[in-house]
Amino acid sequence: YEQPKLPSQGIIHVLINGTFVVRNSELVTIDKDTKPPGQAIR
Repeated sequence: YEQPKLPSQGIIHVLINGTFVVRNSELVTIDKDTKPPGQAIR
């Protein structure tokens, strides 16, 4: 809570609908022509 802008640690991989969004602790970039995985929560 002392440094809220630091990225979280310990997350190695995150998949959404079978698509990596974080791989090897790095955010995966998506082409502007590619639809991002998942659905926004309102």
